[in-house]
Amino acid sequence: MHQTARRYAYSADIPELDDVDVLVIGGGPSGLSAAVAAARLGVRVRLVERYGFLGGNLTAGLVGPCMTSYSLDGSQQLIRGIYEEFVQRMMALGGALHPSTIPAGSAYCGFIVYGHDKVTPFQPEAAKVAAQRMCVEAGVELLLHTMVVDAMVDDHDADNPRVLGVVCAGKGGLRSVRAKVVVDCSADGDVAHYAGVHTRQGRESDGLSQPQTLFFRVQNVDDQAVEDYVRAHPQDFRPFASIVAKATAEGAFPRLAVASAFTKPWNRAFGASIPAASCAAMGLTPLNSRLPRSKAGSRPWRCSISSATICPASNRWNYGTRQPRSAYGKPDGSMAPTN
Repeated sequence: MHQTARRYAYSADIPELDDVDVLVIGGGPSGLSAAVAAARLGVRVRLVERYGFLGGNLTAGLVGPCMTSYSLDGSQQLIRGIYEEFVQRMMALGGALHPSTIPAGSAYCGFIVYGHDKVTPFQPEAAKVAAQRMCVEAGVELLLHTMVVDAMVDDHDADNPRVLGVVCAGKGGLRSVRAKVVVDCSADGDVAHYAGVHTRQGRESDGLSQPQTLFFRVQNVDDQAVEDYVRAHPQDFRPFASIVAKATAEGAFPRLAVASAFTKPWNRAFGASIPAASCAAMGLTPLNSRLPRSKAGSRPWRCSISSATICPASNRWNYGTRQPRSAYGKPDGSMAPTN
């Protein structure tokens, strides 16, 4: 898909929602913290989220576990506050384990040691519930299924432009909302970009971005067999990748298996085309090892690796790549618009 040279002039008289004190764009971990913290201070807060639930990539992209909130050596918890409350609430729902109980090198952190001491395994559905309850209880107004498509900027003072609000798009069409403070937690600097902040996309050489990961889960995996293999092969720093690479080189793992799987039901995609040994390799993924244990102490879906199947992927189908931006001021080096 390519952008043409054609242009289309568009203008519309759109309704404006009532003003708020703080407008937070994006309901991921940063947006959740910003919205809840502001609302608890007694100001009126509205949070705009593109999906029908909160959590950002924790829930929409199955990105887990939450990386460590402790120092690199795991001796001191550095991040508490709202994040700690978020974890405690998920634990109360039976959907998370406290990071203090997760050592580096364990199955819950994909057997990785460096930077993975005391991560937080969690269930995405528990994260959705905990995040929304925190917002509702704090009095945050949620505007879901809504995307920001433009920023409202007061640039009468060229030396000190100010973001007044945003233009949103949802099923009800375009709407605008003003706020005393706009907090951009979109993950891609959307508001800053629309407001005129100079942004850069991709690497400097050609603008290309890193391909995005498609997270999925594998069920019916013998967790003990996985752990026994990893412990028996300490030379494999990335055991999962090495297994797949070896199987691919030997012709036991089809090179196009993942691509072909997109067009088939997930629970059959690999069963017919990949032998049990390769299916075991697919089962040896960190994600399955990150699932929280139940109250009884056992993990779900415990059976033989040979019957492992692919579960539905993340709540949003992450085909292709996103277009992340990094903001670094205007081309002339001057400051970007602020609130």
